[in-house]
Amino acid sequence: MSSESHKNARKMLSINTLVFGISSLYFVYIVVNLLRELVVKQTLMTGTGIFGMLVLVGFVFISLRHYRKAWKAFSDLDYRASVLSGVISWAYPVGMILLTLMLSR
Repeated sequence: MSSESHKNARKMLSINTLVFGISSLYFVYIVVNLLRELVVKQTLMTGTGIFGMLVLVGFVFISLRHYRKAWKAFSDLDYRASVLSGVISWAYPVGMILLTLMLSR
């Protein structure tokens, strides 16, 4: 592997990590507030509450898994897989933030 491809992959991994971190923090903030509001109203087991819980489970199984996979692929010098997994890791929280905001309005 050339040092240029290594440098580009490292740059993309840094960007993906930053976007993942910011989107994950906002994602968890929105979903936890949604669930807290449903607990206060005692309507947690409605469609919205179940959706919120499934979204959190999906975050763990999709987003966090791909985040770890991106770093592992980078350390294995598989730059293509690293970039792809990095994008998937932040695409899930961003998509769910948009979906949650659309459903809550």
